[in-house]
Amino acid sequence: MVVAAVVYALLGSRLEGPSVFGDEMIYLDAARALAGFDPPAVRDEPYGFGPIYPLLLAPVLALAPGEPAGYDLVKAVNAVLFALAAIPVYLLGRRLLPAAWSFAVALLSIAAPSALYTGFVLTEGLSYLLACSALLAIALVLERPTAGRQLGAVAVIGLSVATRAQLVALVATLVLGLAVRW
Repeated sequence: MVVAAVVYALLGSRLEGPSVFGDEMIYLDAARALAGFDPPAVRDEPYGFGPIYPLLLAPVLALAPGEPAGYDLVKAVNAVLFALAAIPVYLLGRRLLPAAWSFAVALLSIAAPSALYTGFVLTEGLSYLLACSALLAIALVLERPTAGRQLGAVAVIGLSVATRAQLVALVATLVLGLAVRW
């Protein structure tokens, strides 16, 4: 994970400015507003996307000595978030596979081509980590559906959806999984 985070951060640092201009500027503007203790906004217009990613970026931008450094730090955070997805993937794999195979699956999960998105200020790194964590939480619920595990799964799914609306599909995954189990 550390190697992946460092490699992706180094690759991302080679990008000098926003490339996916509209999307990256939306998240940067919202995070900048939050860093200044203002409501999230994009060019003085209301921010209409999930709040979790800008909330995560706001302290990074607030601590950065300037805009270019803040942009580079955000990309490094994205690299770390993406690499951290190996943890829930490994733990999920351990439910079905021996340790060595689970390790291999975790390695492959962070060697995915979508890791290139970590070089941009986009929700992909955080969304990937949260989606993998939500799938692990759903598997835990299906193993033993205690109230605590169900609340944990709902919380992680809620964070996922509040980061990226498309992850609402995880709600159906939990509901259908429980229906099949019962």
